[in-house]
Amino acid sequence: MTSAELKKKLQRREIPALLFFYGEDASSLEESLRLTIDSLLEPQQRDFNLHQFSGRDNDIEGILDAAQTLPAFAPRRVVVVKNVLEMSTSHHPLLIDYLQQPVAETVVVLTAGTPDKRQRLFQALRKSALVVEFPRPREFQLAALVKEKGAERGVRFSGDALSLFCQRCGTESVNWQVELDKLFSFLGEKKSATVEDIVEATLDGSAASVFDVINAVGGCDGAAALTLLRQLLEEGAAPLFVLSMLIRHFRQLWICETMGRQKAEGSAIARQAEFPPYFLDRMRGQAACFGSREYQRIFEWFLETDRALKSSSVDGAALLESLAARIVAVGKSKGPEKGPGRSRKV
Repeated sequence: MTSAELKKKLQRREIPALLFFYGEDASSLEESLRLTIDSLLEPQQRDFNLHQFSGRDNDIEGILDAAQTLPAFAPRRVVVVKNVLEMSTSHHPLLIDYLQQPVAETVVVLTAGTPDKRQRLFQALRKSALVVEFPRPREFQLAALVKEKGAERGVRFSGDALSLFCQRCGTESVNWQVELDKLFSFLGEKKSATVEDIVEATLDGSAASVFDVINAVGGCDGAAALTLLRQLLEEGAAPLFVLSMLIRHFRQLWICETMGRQKAEGSAIARQAEFPPYFLDRMRGQAACFGSREYQRIFEWFLETDRALKSSSVDGAALLESLAARIVAVGKSKGPEKGPGRSRKV
């Protein structure tokens, strides 16, 4: 069963006596656990009817005692056992016995991360409980989840901002829900999330210097671009993240260059390219360093680099340094050596 299907069951009050949640997406699992508790108990009922345990504590007597006690002033009692598969195997038979004859007035919710599916306890849980799996969402699934969470808060993500959040926070080592909460706190009353907000608010913030890198490359400052790029990668920035920011920046520059040749108003250029109007002079200066032919070549290089980074056994730093050097070289051969786009600061 999926978390969405579980939510429908909770709304219909179709809640069995045994629930087993497991999977890599700890954020979604915890949210479903919260929704389950909220659907069963009012806040004032929880002092006497909500009991939470960890399998790591091996308190099998406490778990069974709570599960077998009738609820007080509430229709159901809720017993939560987190990390249940980490309980000592010597206690598994007692828990399995309970799974075979659960108390109808008690809802026992057991959770686990990535399970060993060969364990007898896991097999018993799959047989006796309503099982909900929480796999780590893929990028397209995460995007839908983040948009949904944003809508609940009244926050709208630009397309680039949403894509960047998923790239930065959709990895195995990052809890995306924690990073999303950090972003919402950072935004405060603001109702739109930009790329700049994502970079500033998520992870440790050290990657904010990515703007220095992309402006150095866009401004054809080769020495600064390579120095800043190496520093950024040494700080732990993911090569694909840096590439995505370069692609976004040069897409904006290409729009700026094209609309500039068409004599478009500055405000229209900023709106179409999705950057703040006060960056207009800098962006125009950088955009003028490249023509249509150069932009086409650069985006071909972006595609090549993206494919290479997604293959195995590649040196991401070397690929990005080569890419930056080629962009600077083609820009210098076309554009002016100096100009308003040379500043590296955002």
